[in-house]
Amino acid sequence: MLKLSSSLKALINARHCPVPAPSGIRRVFEKIAVDRVQPERLGYYPWLALSTAATLTLDSPESVAELYSVASSRHNPYEVALLMREIGLKCISFSGIPRTINALFALRAALPPDVAQRLPLVDNRQLSLDNFQPTVTRGQRLFYSVYGPLSDRLVHRLLLAHPALPAYVLDGHYGALLSDPSGTPEEFPVGRLLTSVVAVACLRAQPGSGLQLLSHVHGLRQAYLDGTWKSDWMSSTTDDGNQQAIEWLTSDDGAAWLLQSVDTIADALRKQSMSSGFTFFPWIDLGE
Repeated sequence: MLKLSSSLKALINARHCPVPAPSGIRRVFEKIAVDRVQPERLGYYPWLALSTAATLTLDSPESVAELYSVASSRHNPYEVALLMREIGLKCISFSGIPRTINALFALRAALPPDVAQRLPLVDNRQLSLDNFQPTVTRGQRLFYSVYGPLSDRLVHRLLLAHPALPAYVLDGHYGALLSDPSGTPEEFPVGRLLTSVVAVACLRAQPGSGLQLLSHVHGLRQAYLDGTWKSDWMSSTTDDGNQQAIEWLTSDDGAAWLLQSVDTIADALRKQSMSSGFTFFPWIDLGE
């Protein structure tokens, strides 16, 4: 078996260890959960989505486990686990595979046995000859919903950057991953609106993504304007109260709440990272 030297292992781990959970991270999550700014009608999906995505992006698997503990003490433990697991999967498109693996491993380890045993293990996203074209169509529909009138221009820019990029982004990510196969919100709880919440949270939590963050804040607004939010968890009823809550979440005030909540999580993990003597992102201690 191939073995690495101790000195090389130390060098590998010197700057890339996951961030330990800060002692006060539970209070951070609890504060976001009960923030009175957010309409009560929204329920727990938005705050849990942004918290999961931000914590995963900042590579703190221990904090992901703490987040599950906080959320499952307030809501159905199985539904919380299913939602966090689906959010983690979609984070691949914005934060990468390694951090997603770290977070989902930690989430699985934190689940009570009865909850873990109930989670489905069937891959409903597996591509086949029968579902390939519907998957491509779903991806195009989601992409054009997010980017609106700028979609064609963006596809052209992707093509100029690399001829394979449009197909990889639209089919591989928006089709196979970010859009959901046909099913109920209970089976696929991270629909159109929450996908934009996840995108905004992931991009806010990492450096160098300002243009993409701006695009996905617009994409969040687009979910309200084009009515695709009605396919999400709020679709069970579409009365005025629900619509007003979604209108707030996709407004300037809602987007500001989302960004500031991510910043609160990032600040807590940033302090923990610095006190532990290592950094996750190179920018994390700039200006200190």
